[in-house]
Amino acid sequence: LRDGGSALSSISNTNNVVGTYAPEQSLAGFTGDPNGTWTLRICDDGFFNSGGALRYARLNFQVIDCLDVLGGTALPGTSCNDGNACTINDTYGPTCNCAGTIQDTDADGTCDANDGCPNDPAKTSAGACGCGNVDVATTYYADTDGDGSGDPAAPLAGFTCTVPVGHVANSADGCPADPLKVVPGVCGCGVTDMDSDNDGTADCFDGCDNDPLKTAPGQCGCGNADTDTDFDSTADCNDSCPNDPLKVAPGICGCGVVDLDSDSDGIADCNDNCPTLFGQIGSPCDDGSHSTVLDQINGSCVCAGIACTEQVNMEVALDMHGSQISWRIAQEGTNAMICSGGITIPYPDNVAFPIVETCCLPVACYTLGVFDSAGDGILGGGYQLREGGLNGRRIVDNTGNFTTGSSSSIAGGQDFCVPLGTDKLIFSSCDKMDWVANRYVIASANPAVSATWVPNGPDNVQPTNSGYEFWIFDPNGGYSYRRFRSHHVSDGFSPASSSRACHMKLNGWFNSGLTPHVPTNMLMNVKVRGRVNGVNQPFGATCRLKIDPVRAACPLVKLQDDPANTNDFSCGVLKNFGGTNSPANRIVALPPQFAGSVPTGNVRYQFRFRIPGENVCIIRPPQTSATLNLNWNSGVPLQCGKTYKVDVRVSKDQGVSWCVDANTPTCEPGPVTLWGKVCDVTINPCLQGGGAENLGSTISLGSSAPILYPNPNNGNQLNIQWALTETDQAQDVYLMIYDLTGKRLHERTFT
Repeated sequence: LRDGGSALSSISNTNNVVGTYAPEQSLAGFTGDPNGTWTLRICDDGFFNSGGALRYARLNFQVIDCLDVLGGTALPGTSCNDGNACTINDTYGPTCNCAGTIQDTDADGTCDANDGCPNDPAKTSAGACGCGNVDVATTYYADTDGDGSGDPAAPLAGFTCTVPVGHVANSADGCPADPLKVVPGVCGCGVTDMDSDNDGTADCFDGCDNDPLKTAPGQCGCGNADTDTDFDSTADCNDSCPNDPLKVAPGICGCGVVDLDSDSDGIADCNDNCPTLFGQIGSPCDDGSHSTVLDQINGSCVCAGIACTEQVNMEVALDMHGSQISWRIAQEGTNAMICSGGITIPYPDNVAFPIVETCCLPVACYTLGVFDSAGDGILGGGYQLREGGLNGRRIVDNTGNFTTGSSSSIAGGQDFCVPLGTDKLIFSSCDKMDWVANRYVIASANPAVSATWVPNGPDNVQPTNSGYEFWIFDPNGGYSYRRFRSHHVSDGFSPASSSRACHMKLNGWFNSGLTPHVPTNMLMNVKVRGRVNGVNQPFGATCRLKIDPVRAACPLVKLQDDPANTNDFSCGVLKNFGGTNSPANRIVALPPQFAGSVPTGNVRYQFRFRIPGENVCIIRPPQTSATLNLNWNSGVPLQCGKTYKVDVRVSKDQGVSWCVDANTPTCEPGPVTLWGKVCDVTINPCLQGGGAENLGSTISLGSSAPILYPNPNNGNQLNIQWALTETDQAQDVYLMIYDLTGKRLHERTFT
């Protein structure tokens, strides 16, 4: 079988078929290594009633043609070309390798094709000099000083085939005994050297023997007259441009060279320090990379930026006039803007959800400014700057606090730096909004700071340059004060320990212009950083702080939300309703810290459960305990599978009055006064057979689809909007959200 062979006749054959035939499929696919296991399959494709039978099949292997491209023949022994110029009589061998015989006529190891003298193995036959070149009698001269020139006084007879050692074929050496031609003390083969102009350089090496200054007054080098052609007070001898007094005439670049603007940046090449790149060294540019910022032209005329590695999120809660709001993050010192929002493209008006935008920053310090063109702040809104990612730590928190003015920024252009440090306030000091003076704001102990404490040592031996710096500032500007607490200074806190410096007494310092007290009833941000042997650590995350003596006397309370308190943690939890008292059906409020003395027996708690979208509001009776078991039999029960908004309030006079809201508070569907921080508490779905709630029939949504925003989403907040048609009837919808691992993240029921 061979591609291009004769067609095999379809007529039945009774004898062996012998010959070369074309297969039904091309053999071009049979390439590569032929070794291995092959399978021969034989089929009878005759009609059902054919009488033929296969008696046997025989498969013979034979050496195929060495060259069988277009049906030609090239069996072993056929002429070929092995590509080697040194061989002759090239033929195919038994294994189809093409090879020939090396031709080396004079057997000198060099094949004839590469041998310049193939018939003369010695390359010099008798009486000849190299492949038949005639040996000619020649006179040579001694090269005594080895400078390549022969001494005419020392000839020697010889032949061209063999040059005598130490001789050359020329007689051009006029100073045969002096290879340098200048013997010390003489000038060229014995000529006496002088210093005619007494300038310390012998005449042999002096290009201007009679001019010791080399340029006499009024002359230009060894007597050449010097002039000032362009009258620029520089003699032509030292003037690089003797015909152009300004050196750059209008429209030309240095001595008549035509000036261009090769990069079309408005600066002529003569004065352009980067003539082939638009802009100058230090000019802003765009290097085309999304992972760099502050791109500018460097000293090598290359546009390069600084790699950004720190993601931050700017979340702005707009009012109904969002187009008036903008913000910018700029580099500290240069004020070069890196990220912004609402400047080039204004935000839309009437946006009910927060705008979240991401900014990538290099490791450095920056300033943040938020602006309102109308000058009345963000009515009911505010902003937060956070680390990127889910649950990013706060850098600046001005939520609901930018209520007036045209700009909001830390006073004096003070900065924030990324990445944040690990130092922070303890949980109970963070976001406390009812401080009074002389209470301690407490930082978490930093092991590196604690290690500098001198165990059992008195204050006077404790280090003064290790401790904690607390920074309290108004995010809208105005107040900003930093106070350092060291191991050496107690600030009135005892006992002495490695963590004593963690305590800063609020307003426990002298009130002056340089050490101002924190103002009352003004929201502040506070952050802390450790200092180890005089070296500051980076500031950590921000907390909110407010001095409010009235609120401190009767504070707001909330469900226990300290993640470290795993036994009583009650915010954003899933609980059961009913059954015996257990952690599975229990929520706990955080007891208040009254500013004054309040008898424990006078304290009452009241819990409220709401589902605003369903006008559900359940207010439980006052109780003396901060713990509420979700298994009551009197009053409206909680429903399985539903998520409730839960807040709690406190009374310090046995429920005669409450620290927030009226004794009989308004609830859904009327306006609601929040009692404090609101937490989600979800009641687990009821078990099958145990009175599971019927969530109703499935809604037929047709072509309706949910709208999810912001999209892309950074994980901080996701809004879901699902519009139904006017013919859809109100029903209960049960929503569950899972992550891609199948973990249930959120569930609730709504109408």
